[in-house]
Amino acid sequence: ATVNGLATMKAAIKTTATSVAASGPIAIERGEYTLSLVPPGAPVATSETGIYLIHWHKVNGNWMRVSDVASSAAPASMAAPAKAK
Repeated sequence: ATVNGLATMKAAIKTTATSVAASGPIAIERGEYTLSLVPPGAPVATSETGIYLIHWHKVNGNWMRVSDVASSAAPASMAAPAKAK
């Protein structure tokens, strides 16, 4: 799903910062998130939890988000083994 498609799924995200480290105009925020959404046709919402990092830069006195990354706590799905030829 694209980010724009999340609005149609009633997406809601809750973030909780667990630590912030800053040095001059650069900061790194670490935290935990919970994302819930209702996929098309689903009767109830599904949710996912995980962790995130955000890289902040202070520009002209304002903290601006430069980049972020999130990692789901859900186990990775395993692909079926390839069939031998």
